[in-house]
Amino acid sequence: MRKRKKLFLFSLIGIMMLSCLIGYSQEVHYGRQVTLCWDAVTETVDEEPITVDEDVTYQVYLQHRDTLEIIIIQEILATELTFSYTKGVYVCGVSAIIEYPDGTKIENPDITWSTMMDIERVPVPFYAAFYGVAGVVKNLRITE
Repeated sequence: MRKRKKLFLFSLIGIMMLSCLIGYSQEVHYGRQVTLCWDAVTETVDEEPITVDEDVTYQVYLQHRDTLEIIIIQEILATELTFSYTKGVYVCGVSAIIEYPDGTKIENPDITWSTMMDIERVPVPFYAAFYGVAGVVKNLRITE
């Protein structure tokens, strides 16, 4: 009876640990550049539709994973952006900015970061990483 309880307890702990690992898996995109895309924002936080007179732009961010420094990449109208970055591992982020007909701009401070564990906002959490590329091979020759 005692062995069954231990086996059950270890099995339960193992299943819990495995579910945590699966639930928190993240992808890493390796390369010197990345292309991000997202769905257009069509309503305000109050669920009011955005009208034709109101423009939505997007602010794209990079945050260095180690230093936590936030870099503003670009403000764009499109819902896709390709950009390059230097060596390091980064979290990517996007926020929406609405511009009203009178010129008032209001940015939603709630940035969607690429590592968020929110299936609706980031279906597959990810990092962008670039470690550098090896130099070119020189003096290639045949030896005797």
